[in-house]
Amino acid sequence: MKKQDKLLWLVFTLFLCVFFSGRAIGGQTGKLVGKVFDVDSGDPLPYANVILEKTTIGAATDMNGEFFVINIPPGVYTVTASMLGYQKMSIKNVQVFVDHTTHLRFGLKPMTLSLGKSVIVTAEQPLIQKDLTSTASSVTASEIRNMPVESFEDVLQLQAGIVKDSRGDLHIRGGRASEVAYLINGVSVSDPFSGGVAVEVNQEAIQELKVISGTFNAEYGKVMSGVVEIVTKDPSSTLTGGGSIYFGDYVSRDKKLFYNIDSVSPTDITNGQLYVSGPIPFSKKKLGFYLSTRAYHNEGWLYGQRRFNPSDSSNFQNPTSFYMQETGDKKPVPMNEQKKYYANLKVVYHFNPSVTISYNGLGNYSTYRKYNHLFKYNPDGDVHHYSYGYTHILTLNHMISPKTFYTLKYSNYFVQYRSYLYKDPNDRRYVNPELLRNREDSYSFLTGGTNMTHFNRYSAVEGIKFDITSQVSKSHQIKTGLEYKYNTLYLNNGV
Repeated sequence: MKKQDKLLWLVFTLFLCVFFSGRAIGGQTGKLVGKVFDVDSGDPLPYANVILEKTTIGAATDMNGEFFVINIPPGVYTVTASMLGYQKMSIKNVQVFVDHTTHLRFGLKPMTLSLGKSVIVTAEQPLIQKDLTSTASSVTASEIRNMPVESFEDVLQLQAGIVKDSRGDLHIRGGRASEVAYLINGVSVSDPFSGGVAVEVNQEAIQELKVISGTFNAEYGKVMSGVVEIVTKDPSSTLTGGGSIYFGDYVSRDKKLFYNIDSVSPTDITNGQLYVSGPIPFSKKKLGFYLSTRAYHNEGWLYGQRRFNPSDSSNFQNPTSFYMQETGDKKPVPMNEQKKYYANLKVVYHFNPSVTISYNGLGNYSTYRKYNHLFKYNPDGDVHHYSYGYTHILTLNHMISPKTFYTLKYSNYFVQYRSYLYKDPNDRRYVNPELLRNREDSYSFLTGGTNMTHFNRYSAVEGIKFDITSQVSKSHQIKTGLEYKYNTLYLNNGV
């Protein structure tokens, strides 16, 4: 074997890392383990049935009365244990987290001749997570629903160790923004150009958001600061829908610092979102969908005044030829305005209880401005910023046996960022760049001119990912996989 081939095999072997742990690792599902026993004698109950209600997921106990259930989507479940001759016992509000093992114990009572009712208890979250081997925190859909947040970035900022800088970039434990890995349903959506998230997700579509800020598994790769993993909601078993809308504005007593802040309009901040979920008619509940949309508009809190138009010109350098052209209408103009639009569609088809195919499509479009103090009195002369992105994720999940399953994913995502005043670089509304240099002091307010910047860049990524997971014993799980990516980058920074 050639030296190059040996090196290739070595890299391939290292890539096929095998991880041993008492919990699921680096996936989009969780695991249940527990024991079923006779509450009076304490003897284990073999062959008892453990079922997650309203699902086809379950297991039977072994000779020691122990059971485990793997490949469970995150969420809140009611878990029921039953056995002939014993009362059923149900535990409500069992929270299943991504990459986490939830422990349950069922003490069944022998059934008397009176045939008593089932025993129902409520699960409690343990104070100490014994199988946690890294610094991690999870936020569920119900918790997000009760948070005063407008985006998933706001949810992240509420987690310990995460801060947002003045440019809007997120940092975990003091690391660079480009050192954070972003995943949606197990697929990386980190922009290979900037390192930021390529596609934003409406918080209404999130089932669970997990942040890992230390001791990363080799599966994630190229992670220096943290991992942000998002699992989107699956279709519900019945047709449901809903929405919300709110209005608002910024207020402050400091009128000198914030121009136009005393002009209050309830519609300056508007947010509306809708969602609908359920089975497709005539599909025998094998095919389901989840669809959510959101529109968000915020005029911001920083305003400029249109005292000058971009075509105005002035001369302050020579006292003998001093002049100033001022043709603006002096109306306030928002200078850190933003508009965002989101859409998320997830379709899941269950061929049978062991084979599932799902498609997840996400997209977002935003336009916004970054406040530029030089253009405070010439607000129409500064650039606008545009961001557009989408992702497609196709997943096959096959439960080979109660102990082993694999997932095969194909994904592609695209993100484009543009910055310009007028889309056409040859637009006649652009004026002579000399109007931007009509003052000796370069930090003075501009009295005319147009920002000549034209910036355009995009990233396109295609990938295939294969994972196989097996529960080899009660306490040990093995996982291995392969991933292939192809990146396309484009940059045009014209001025």
